[in-house]
Amino acid sequence: MTTPGHNSILKIFVLIVAVLIGNLFISCSSGGDDPDEPPMEITGESALRVINNSEWDSTVYFDGGYIGIAEAESHRDWDVPVGPHTIRVDNAEKDFTEAYSETIDFIEGMITVVTINWE
Repeated sequence: MTTPGHNSILKIFVLIVAVLIGNLFISCSSGGDDPDEPPMEITGESALRVINNSEWDSTVYFDGGYIGIAEAESHRDWDVPVGPHTIRVDNAEKDFTEAYSETIDFIEGMITVVTINWE
């Protein structure tokens, strides 16, 4: 036989366990790089084309600033400033993938192509 106090403690325990399990499911995801900021505006006399040949979206950074998403199995272009700049492309949907990073010398009037194949 249980006492009224025992029932209250049991109900509180069940509630705490339910909250903890709920938080576990909310915080679990496939991971990936998901910036908590809107893309920065970028313009220039050159162009960057990211060709994403994978089944996952990719986040694209220009000199450390997030500029947008290259969606899965598509490509995206950005107008960028001329000169040497660092490009980083990361898997937006999956953890444990190594980001692509390279410093590229962008030339006026030219399109520089970066092709991504996440495995």
